[in-house]
Parts: sequence; structure tokens; C-alpha cells
Amino acid sequence: MSDYMTNDLDERFKPGQKKKKQKNESFGSLMTSFFQQLVRDGRLRSYGACPQCATGTLYAFYDRKNKRARSLPACPTCGYKQTNGQPVQSQAEREKLKLIAARKDAVNYLINSSVFTDKTVVEKDFGNFKIKSDKQRQAVKVAQQIIQDVMAGNPVNAMFTGPTGTGKTHLAMATMYEILEKSRYHKRCIFVNYRKLLSQIKQGMSDPEAQKKYGHLIADQLSKADLVVIDDLGSEINDNGTVKQATQFDIEQITDIYDGRVGKCTITTTNWTGRDLMNIYGRRALSRMSEHSMNHIFNFEGIQDQRLLEAKS
Repeated sequence: MSDYMTNDLDERFKPGQKKKKQKNESFGSLMTSFFQQLVRDGRLRSYGACPQCATGTLYAFYDRKNKRARSLPACPTCGYKQTNGQPVQSQAEREKLKLIAARKDAVNYLINSSVFTDKTVVEKDFGNFKIKSDKQRQAVKVAQQIIQDVMAGNPVNAMFTGPTGTGKTHLAMATMYEILEKSRYHKRCIFVNYRKLLSQIKQGMSDPEAQKKYGHLIADQLSKADLVVIDDLGSEINDNGTVKQATQFDIEQITDIYDGRVGKCTITTTNWTGRDLMNIYGRRALSRMSEHSMNHIFNFEGIQDQRLLEAKS
């Protein structure tokens, strides 16, 4: 026991005070109070319940000057002491490390499971989403509603529609990142550029390795992920703005994806209107896309092409 700890005990049990303390407080409660005071003073740190007796608390002396533990945690109730030689970590430090590990896992899952055409999309978040108009402010408000409903555990189908370059993909990614952060990275998220995914699936028909990879993505990961962004839906049809029905193969693929997403959160970005999507993919697919979509749809029509603005600046 250190000298300052002995002195504190001596001070607490001075002659003339001992009898009074014994009458009003048990020795155990006095010791608990004493250790709690040392924790408040920063001279001890608490490391949770004792694994041996379960009733006591592990404490370790703390060097306030050098900001590190000076001993391994020990239990004053039963005498248990850690002897593993590992650096002592506070509860806050352990929680921080757990959060870092969870973030690493969630980001790795996102990167390795997603289908990108441009990997700079992973850099898009609310921090660099520029709000220059009331319409963009309204778009962010819809995104915040999506986040709120997902975090409340509600199934959500969201849709961002409108011309290219207006920020649909950016806002979808920002929404995904916010949900990841608010869930403390416990949710699993995937981003899929639909045109590229469909191209890879078709390539897999003659490439067994590609078929295995993207077939697994459709059948397993896209149906199990907590949140999926399906980006640029309908871009595989054509680029001239003419609505035409998708092939039966394409319709089956998109229907399978949305059937597997029932009860989860899916954010879709597209240049087409809802009526266009029904003409392209049929009523059943549109019905799946539209479930739980109230307050989760936003049309970016009227927002300037941000890519052109950046190119001119």
C-alpha cells in the first residue's frame, strides 16, 4: 500500500472519529467511499467488476503526470489482481478501441462488397455536400428523415430521382455514412452501381469466376445487408432519355433484388420518374421499390448540375 494511501486511511480513522464511523458506517462502505474519492481525485482508475468475486471493483493506481497506469488492476474486496502484463485500459479506452474495430469492419465490408464505377464516391458525405439552394436544403431534410426512421428500426425504401449531376448519389452516400456512424458501425451497408452490376452478372454467364462472385452478391449479401444503395437504376436501358421496357432478364434481376430487400432499408437513385420505372421494369418491381417510401422520396429536378458548376469554377 502506498504512503499516501496509508495517510488517507490514517486521516479517516483518527482517534475520536473511529467509534463514530463504526457506529454509522460499515467498514466496507467506508472503503468503497475511500476508493471512490481516489477515483474522483484521479489517483485511481476503475476497471469494472472483479471477475473473481463479482461484487468488488477492479482499481489501478494512475500516474496523473504521465497519464498512465502505475499498476495492474486489483480488487480490494477479494484481493484478485490481474497478472497478464497487458497495458491497463479504462472503460472509455476499451469502448474507443471497440468503436475503431467496428468502424474498420464496417468500412471493409462496404468496400469489399460494393460495386463501384468511380471509387471517389466513397469520399462523399454531409461534410462536403454543398447547400446553395432551398431545394438542396429540402433534400437534406428528407435524408435526415430517412436516417431517423432507419435508426428507429423502421423499414425504409427511399428514392432520389432527377437529372444527372444534381447530387443524388452524393446524398445517398452521406445518408449511408450517417447511419453507419449513428449505429456505431454495427450496420452492414453496400453501395451498388446497378448498370455495372448488371454488366458483371451478364459477363458471369461466360465467366465462372464472375458468375460465382456476382451471383453470391445478389443471392446473399444484397438481401442480408442492413442498408443498400442502388445507384443509377435504369441507366442500363439507354442514354437518350427514351423510355423502353427492360429485357425479361433485367426485370427478373431487379425484381429479385427488391424482393430480397423487403423489410430493410434501400436507397435508390435514378434519372427516371416513378411512371418511367413502371414502364421499364413493370408494376411488381415498382411496388417493391415504393413500399415504406412515404416521406423518403425526393425529386432533384431544378437543382443545377454540380459537376458542371465545379468544372466552370
